[in-house]
Amino acid sequence: MGNDRRLLVIAHRGGNTDAPENTLASFKSAISHHVDGIETDLRVTKDGVVVLHHDPTINKHDKKYPIGQLTYEEILRLQPDVVTLEQFISFVDHRAQMMLEIKEMAAVPGTIKIVKRHLADGYKPGEFIFASFQFDVLKKLQLAFPNIELIVLEKWSGLRAFRRAKALRTPYLSMDQRFLWWGFVRLVSGRYRLFSYPFPNRFKGRHVRPARWQIHGLHGVITDKPAYFK
Repeated sequence: MGNDRRLLVIAHRGGNTDAPENTLASFKSAISHHVDGIETDLRVTKDGVVVLHHDPTINKHDKKYPIGQLTYEEILRLQPDVVTLEQFISFVDHRAQMMLEIKEMAAVPGTIKIVKRHLADGYKPGEFIFASFQFDVLKKLQLAFPNIELIVLEKWSGLRAFRRAKALRTPYLSMDQRFLWWGFVRLVSGRYRLFSYPFPNRFKGRHVRPARWQIHGLHGVITDKPAYFK
């Protein structure tokens, strides 16, 4: 049977077609394409600032500078376009759901503090969704925010993803699209809401594959190229 439900489109790190990923410029581009959500990565600096950056290091001058060993001011001197979680939430300003992937346990306390403050200021729980590859991170966030949905991130193991989703009582999964095929998508869609996320090398245009999985029940696509889908 086909599925005529609209595929949700989530801009992966804001996308990388028009601007560097995880920057205000990339988020602006994503919003211009009317995406359903924007995915971004959370880490924390030496002085406790929650920042948006995928890799654990700032790479410059052929050196790698660990984010956790730098203050936010030092990071800006190395890479001026690094955005804080506070800046991200203010910039999105209710225009898309914010999918926050927490990369490390150290970023959890600051994330909890910031999100709680914005909820108190009028944001709705549905404007946020937390994602992580780390079960302990998701569990801690669930205790702090029982009304905010969680996404279990998994590279290839459906069994591990199902086990964690069951323990967390969440229907949301996100898996590397390289390890997905239409039969698995159809099987999973009867019980879970499955997102696909892109392989970093984008392997020559295969970012379009999830568009064909919609009829098999794919819930959403986390994509570097939101313009293609929207």
